[in-house]
Amino acid sequence: MAARVAIGLALVALIGGSIYFVSKMGGPADVQPVADAGKDAPPAQAPSFELDSAPPEIDFDAIPEVVGEIDGQPVKKDALVAALKEFQNMAAKSSQKFDPEHLQQVKDQILGKIIDSDMFIMQASREGVDLSPEEVDQKFEEWKASFQGEENFSKFLTARNKTPEQMREEVRRGYIIRKLLDTNVISKIVVDDAQAREYYDMYPEKFKKGDRIHASHILAMASDTNNKEARAKAKEKAEAWLAKLKDGADFAELAKSESDDPQSGKNGGDLDFFTREEMVPQFSEAAFALEPGKMSGVVETQFGYHIILVHGKKPAGSIPFEEAKETLKQQMKYSQTNEKIKDYIDKLHQDLNVKVIDADGKLNPVPPLPRRPSMPGHG
Repeated sequence: MAARVAIGLALVALIGGSIYFVSKMGGPADVQPVADAGKDAPPAQAPSFELDSAPPEIDFDAIPEVVGEIDGQPVKKDALVAALKEFQNMAAKSSQKFDPEHLQQVKDQILGKIIDSDMFIMQASREGVDLSPEEVDQKFEEWKASFQGEENFSKFLTARNKTPEQMREEVRRGYIIRKLLDTNVISKIVVDDAQAREYYDMYPEKFKKGDRIHASHILAMASDTNNKEARAKAKEKAEAWLAKLKDGADFAELAKSESDDPQSGKNGGDLDFFTREEMVPQFSEAAFALEPGKMSGVVETQFGYHIILVHGKKPAGSIPFEEAKETLKQQMKYSQTNEKIKDYIDKLHQDLNVKVIDADGKLNPVPPLPRRPSMPGHG
């Protein structure tokens, strides 16, 4: 859920060029953390795009004309300036204050994403990795559809000061990068049952859970969660759905066609099993009060208005290996993918002699990326 991510870092993810993350708000990319997949719905709220406070101050004139170098080719400041202005707009909406140290960290991260994005595109060109115009059109339309309407898409473009053609290019770059990473890293990572079992046996405490329930939900999310009129419209929508369900409408089909939670919606609203702690309090309180087969009324949370259907309950205890296996394998693959992508990035930094500007205005080689302790099965 969005609350788990520092706002500053989340904003960087939104404006990080086409790097290797593809998301609804960030343009193109990729491997999302499977450890939380389907568990933290209710999903993060969609940002509103009108500014309501002063943006962080940035001295654009102080930025050197060349901010990096890839295989001897300079990376000019233009893309960095554009990304920082975009960051200013989104930071203003968040009302978050940035001290100089934090602001410098954000600037460094944005620059790193821009340089790595250009580096990937250069490597993709060398390997002949590309998308046809027809593939780009398809990916762009799929991505655009996630905004659920032209009005939301137009607000997004306005906030980022981008044209549809510019966003189409970001989508193109992002999926080329994804294709490059699939070819060189992701497709080569395999986690089998034996590796999953090793981890399960090594860390049994990780597979102990409190009381859990299996539930589905349908979400009506306001276009602006801070706007009373928008929230009222969302509530009316949820109440209309509830009336349909009471008249016999199929819960799963309604979730697929209407829910504003795309992650669970495509699965008929199914959230799988979850504990109280894995959901926001209002959602958990309503869900755990229901008996299997029962449906809630309209439940309000910070994300909008939910209708919840409970399918079953499980008491506290250890999750059997067979039940945990597939999710654990996904988690392990995600963990390995992160580390292997770092290895690949470090290799490209060396092969292409990538340099980035430091605080003194000098171009220096990019240092190796930090590593985390590996899960079993790495290698």
